[in-house]
Amino acid sequence: MDIQWKPKAWLAILLGLFFQPFVFLYVNQFKYFIRYFIGALIIAAVDVFLHSNYFPFKSGNMAWLQHIYLSWLFIVICPIHGFMIARRYDITQPRRWYARWWIVLASYALMMLPLIVLRGFFFEPFSIPASSMKPTLAPGNHVLVSKYGFGNYRYLGFQLAKSTPSVTPARGDILVFQYPANPTIDYVKRVIGLPGDRIIYRDKTIFVQKACNVSREACAGLDSQYDLIDKTLLPEFSTETQAVYQESLDDIRYQVLLLRHQKELVDRYYVQENILRGEWLVPAGQYFVLGDNRDNSLDSRYFGFIPQDLIIGKVIYIW
Repeated sequence: MDIQWKPKAWLAILLGLFFQPFVFLYVNQFKYFIRYFIGALIIAAVDVFLHSNYFPFKSGNMAWLQHIYLSWLFIVICPIHGFMIARRYDITQPRRWYARWWIVLASYALMMLPLIVLRGFFFEPFSIPASSMKPTLAPGNHVLVSKYGFGNYRYLGFQLAKSTPSVTPARGDILVFQYPANPTIDYVKRVIGLPGDRIIYRDKTIFVQKACNVSREACAGLDSQYDLIDKTLLPEFSTETQAVYQESLDDIRYQVLLLRHQKELVDRYYVQENILRGEWLVPAGQYFVLGDNRDNSLDSRYFGFIPQDLIIGKVIYIW
């Protein structure tokens, strides 16, 4: 073990700013590292709770508090405490093996690697910033997305890998995907149409002619058959200005929100060649998606279809 060594105060500040609890490895204080690390995990859990659907200041003059995180305190406390330890360091104490700047970086990387793999390739949480999926998802809700098999593996906006998808969405699934017009933005919508389906949206009602993938003879009589998506009014959730319905799609039941006095913006609909406005034929390898808040959602009615390679994953849990 080395002796007569003293940590650099300026380096302690930098490590404390960017790596928070890990600075205490560099200043030779493993006990502080453990305490701050556990404290950071606890505070992170508190932040998740406070910013969930139960956040007490979601509206009014205190709404700005929902953009503040207690975890930010560690960005201030850790560099200050690390700096103080470095300035008052007792050079007679033995220097442990972990009291080196490169050990700090390596330890942080080893901790982050499993997290990056987990969030990049398997499961990732997303927060809901807008109301386009109400009443299923409200602003401030969080969702857990299953990503494995969709082939579009990203982490914090960085593309980690691309592969051929082995999982295909089903009608009724809620997907997180990259917005086709700006792939840096993630959207969340519900799948209504699969490749080969014909979709009609008229008078705020959905009609689906499902793709026929069997023999030509079996499909011959289906050319004019459209299924009306079952829609049942829920009076207990409806008001004079908005109506909440329960829709059923391939045995999946979910609620949708319609504004009673809002007209359809048909003139803004995405138009396919040789197909009437308000009707769509879903191309191969693409999907037709809608928001559950039908009169307040930018979705396939307006920007077209979602290519398979832009799908990030499927929502499997909501909180």
